[in-house]
Amino acid sequence: MSSIHDPTENVSTHASPPATDHGIDNDETNDDDGPSSEVSYGGNLRGDLEGVLKGDFDFKGKFALSETFASTPLPGLYIEGIGVIGFPLSERDAKLIEAAATQAPFGKGTETVVDTTVRDTFEINPDRFSFKNPAWIEFLRTVTKKAADGLGLSPNLPPPRADLYKLLLYKTGSHFLPHKDTEKSQGMFASLIIVLPSKFEGGAVHVSHGNDKDVFNISPSSEFATSALAWYTDVTHEVKPVTSGYRLAISYNLVNTSPGLPPPHLPDMHSAVSAVEKIFHKWKKGGYDEPDFSGTIAYLLDHQYSDAGLEFAALKGKDAILVSNIQGVAEKEGICLRLGLLECEVSGDADVYGSDDGWGPPPRMEVVHETEYRIEGLYDLEGDLAEGEDPITLNPEFDMIPQDPGFQDEDPDDEEFEGYTGNEGAPMKYWYRRSVLVMSLAGEGSTTPLEMGGAEYAFKKLRRWKAEGPTERNRQMARFLLSHGSLSASWSHALSEEVLLLIDLALEWGDFTMWQEILKESAGDGYTLYLSMDVLIRAWGVFTFDRIKHIIEKVVSSQPSTGAAIEFISAFRARVPTQDPGVKAWWNQQTTAVLSSIKSPPSVTDVQMFIAIAKSEGLLFFSKTIVKQLVEFRKIFDFWVGLAEGLWKNKDKLIPSGGTPEASVYTIALNHTIDSLIVAAIPEYHSGAVYDRYVPPTFAYAESQDFTRILRLLDLMVLTHRTQNSGRLITLVSQPQGNLLVKYQMLTTPLIPKLKARYQQYNGSEFPILDAFLRAFVERWLQDLLGTPSKQPDALVKKLICECGDCTSVNRFLRSSAVTETFWAAQKRRSHMEANLRNTLPDAVTFTTIMGRTPYGLKVTKTQVALATDKWSGRVESARTFLASVGTPDVLARIIGERYQDIQAALAGTKPYKIGNPIPIVAPVEGAPVTNTSTTRATASRTQTGPVMAGMKRKAEDDGAVIDLTSD
Repeated sequence: MSSIHDPTENVSTHASPPATDHGIDNDETNDDDGPSSEVSYGGNLRGDLEGVLKGDFDFKGKFALSETFASTPLPGLYIEGIGVIGFPLSERDAKLIEAAATQAPFGKGTETVVDTTVRDTFEINPDRFSFKNPAWIEFLRTVTKKAADGLGLSPNLPPPRADLYKLLLYKTGSHFLPHKDTEKSQGMFASLIIVLPSKFEGGAVHVSHGNDKDVFNISPSSEFATSALAWYTDVTHEVKPVTSGYRLAISYNLVNTSPGLPPPHLPDMHSAVSAVEKIFHKWKKGGYDEPDFSGTIAYLLDHQYSDAGLEFAALKGKDAILVSNIQGVAEKEGICLRLGLLECEVSGDADVYGSDDGWGPPPRMEVVHETEYRIEGLYDLEGDLAEGEDPITLNPEFDMIPQDPGFQDEDPDDEEFEGYTGNEGAPMKYWYRRSVLVMSLAGEGSTTPLEMGGAEYAFKKLRRWKAEGPTERNRQMARFLLSHGSLSASWSHALSEEVLLLIDLALEWGDFTMWQEILKESAGDGYTLYLSMDVLIRAWGVFTFDRIKHIIEKVVSSQPSTGAAIEFISAFRARVPTQDPGVKAWWNQQTTAVLSSIKSPPSVTDVQMFIAIAKSEGLLFFSKTIVKQLVEFRKIFDFWVGLAEGLWKNKDKLIPSGGTPEASVYTIALNHTIDSLIVAAIPEYHSGAVYDRYVPPTFAYAESQDFTRILRLLDLMVLTHRTQNSGRLITLVSQPQGNLLVKYQMLTTPLIPKLKARYQQYNGSEFPILDAFLRAFVERWLQDLLGTPSKQPDALVKKLICECGDCTSVNRFLRSSAVTETFWAAQKRRSHMEANLRNTLPDAVTFTTIMGRTPYGLKVTKTQVALATDKWSGRVESARTFLASVGTPDVLARIIGERYQDIQAALAGTKPYKIGNPIPIVAPVEGAPVTNTSTTRATASRTQTGPVMAGMKRKAEDDGAVIDLTSD
């Protein structure tokens, strides 16, 4: 049978002697009250321990055991007055059994009493039930033999007899406090309990004998499996309360059948353990004065174990019995028990008759020069490595049991032979490896497993023992980590799991002091990175709001963005709702604090969050406190415009209805907010596009980000009726940036059709802003790209940026009327000019190297494209083409207004065009008609269907035709 061991269960102890299940108490006198307070000095620790450890620890069996069988025959249980019982046990049959049974008694002194506070169980005597299935008898024989073997009975003796005793029923709440079984018949030495299939929870059996303890919990498989439990009569055992269902068990008495031999019994471990305790106590008190003692005793185990098997659960036979019995007194006296790998290294010379070439007998060690013993690996009893950097060297005279392990009579585990070297001998080494129990005194030069393994060892233990709760050993591990600064290196991403384990334990244990110490060990406020919302909510419930609110404040302030902080607050409040006015006010303070100090630029994904804030906090607070901060950031164009669009779409939810004075205040606040966002976004329309390379006029460009942003701003102003600041945008868009001609090719010219299309999309009240855009583009072209017949505009002058002598000469040629010129220079200077021409004016000139003299020459020739912009006729042709792209003469007349005649003069070359003051754009009142400020008759030509566009027919005017500026 296999034993089930669960260290997380605790065995209850009682001051009074345990009850017996029936009959008189088993008197057990305690002849030892622990080690004497007086210590006799002197003696030999190794010798004393060796004498004791060879005593009763040779017992090969177990004091109690359990096994669950997946497949067993049904017993055919027949109960008088009920009939055959089916399995798994049904609730109906269980209630019938309860009705037929009697309350089970127990022995108290010389009396047999019924007391359900001690034993709450129902029983039926064997004369009232039987088993109808013959296979059950054979199964019982098998179980009895397994129990005998597990309890350590000799296999050479007849197996014990299993006498039927009682049928026992436990229902929800049934239990039996700690007690021992009395011998109910001659030769009885143990009890056998077979638990039949019946679904239940709880009912774990706790057993103990001396320092040995175990727990048998069979409930998980109880519904369909049969389990058997057995223990000696002097074993204290307890049945914990059944928490649900019914537990039906058959009780047998195991009786000795060997004639002339006493019944089997457990060895007297108590006296052996007491002797060990006295030795450990003397050791702790310094009673052994042995200068050559290393501080460590290595006890050679009976069995050899692999490194993976060096743990208490893997120990066999006497090894398991020994460790389980002395473990308790070792802990009491401060003696560390560990398992280790003893390595014996023997150095010497091989015999001269051996052969290392494979033809003769292998060489053997003939002369031993040196023997060294050391412990290479140390493991605690749970199998965790707990060793220092260096092996522990042992002196067999003082440190080993036995002194002589007898390795000389065994084959080595490994050997090394260097070969014969003539007259100098043949060096050889043997290695022997054995498993040992290592005993050492904590402190005074020796090191505990915890100190040796450090933080990693402690964390490993806490993970394993977590389910035990706040036991002393768990608290010891936590204290070690907190007192040795083990957390300071753990506040990193790689080790945060360990820190969170400690936090989790502090919450489970309700230990606020531990919680504070853990957080104190972090570097600054770094712990906030690891305190998730789940952890904080648990802490709120365990430690109360007042104790952790300052931590929540730090977590909120450490969020990477305002959006993350607000999202954290909202999610936390949703998960921990409260009606406490103080807590509500505190949450509002956190929100206000976050919104009053926006530290990082928001992104487009934050737009909806800020709209929600405007709804929850009110538009006045939003406009005064939040928007004021948002417009201070840079390079968040999409956020500003997206927020303005979102606020406008939600205006009905932001502004009180009814046309009240309050609604007017909120309307003003909304308009101010949108204006602020537009003003912040206007300078950001330019995304960094470069307009500085000379390119041919026919070159085609894709729509740039600037293009898209201009139209989006325009649409926003029209949507929200906030066109007051459109002049700022028009000025920035129309002003030169880099090469003006390139800018017109890349941005302005492709933008014009989009602007013209919006005449069809917008209401007539928004036409002035479109007119203003087109007028600015026309005027800028006429002033900066047309020039006069005698002077090329500066915007079209092509030159190199470099101001060296060679590049200055090239620039002089570019400004002249010459078509070609050769520059004679050495190769390095020519290469410099070539690179600048290639990078700056790739389409304005061509160049080639002229050879035939020294130095060579660089011949530069202007392209036809460049010559066209140099000539007045070419510039006029380009201007007329551009004007035609804007619109018909009627459209141009309306857009330019009273300066329409100045365009004709500029194209004729009689008067250069100069940009004057822009026509003011009147902000329309929503729903009110818009008055155009142009005073020319052309203005009157606008109709409700929009202006006449290029390619559209217009009605004839009574007062004469407008001059066509787009043709010669």
